[in-house]
Amino acid sequence: MDQDLIALLRDVERAFGKPPARPVVVVDFKVTGGDPARHEIIEVGMIRSDGRTLETLAELELRVIPEHLETADPDALQMAGYSEAAWHGAVPVRQALAAVVAWIDGAVVGGHHVAFDLAFLDAGLRQIGAPPLCADYPRLDTVSLAWPLLSAGKVRSLTLGTIVEYLGIDRPYPHRALADARCSLAIARCLHERVRLAERIAALGGDELAIVDALIERMEMGRGQYGPWHVGDGRNYAREAYAEILDALN
Repeated sequence: MDQDLIALLRDVERAFGKPPARPVVVVDFKVTGGDPARHEIIEVGMIRSDGRTLETLAELELRVIPEHLETADPDALQMAGYSEAAWHGAVPVRQALAAVVAWIDGAVVGGHHVAFDLAFLDAGLRQIGAPPLCADYPRLDTVSLAWPLLSAGKVRSLTLGTIVEYLGIDRPYPHRALADARCSLAIARCLHERVRLAERIAALGGDELAIVDALIERMEMGRGQYGPWHVGDGRNYAREAYAEILDALN
């Protein structure tokens, strides 16, 4: 096909098709303490993902040269794994912040308690004389996504460690910036799928909703007695599932 025609078709698709979703950039910063006015970013982990599927597109990991170690909280440094040897090759803060701003430009910024990270980003930008982020920058906070788990009594807290443990997400390197950003993105994927299914159920009404509710109840009873079904466990999964559905409908 002629290349000009291909380009024209793509222009038409962009004009009349679904608008492209903003990418989601998940951030995680490791800092020298909990006060953005006194402490600073020393490690950056960022993941750029597709705005519809949350599929990973690119990753960025930077260690940042600390400028005010005299104000650092020793516990925060220990948690972050800071040492002069480990931070060999770290980049200046101005270079790191420029990379962060370039990555999040035009994206939805996500993370676990992302307001905490953005507060440190804004403080760092002020300190180097750069303009702050727009106040209404779009955000995706996995703490907010996970709140229904806390309200339902499924988890005891909304910390990153607690949520990944409940969801069965591996966390091989706790308190490393990029590793924790990966965990945050994995949480977003899990909870996004749950929200999608919940919206489909909520869209039902009347008898349809009652049928689905009865089906879920029967499935939960069966799981409690026999455990979850598995396609490869030697049972006729399709026949049994169909029988359960008919039984629930009756």
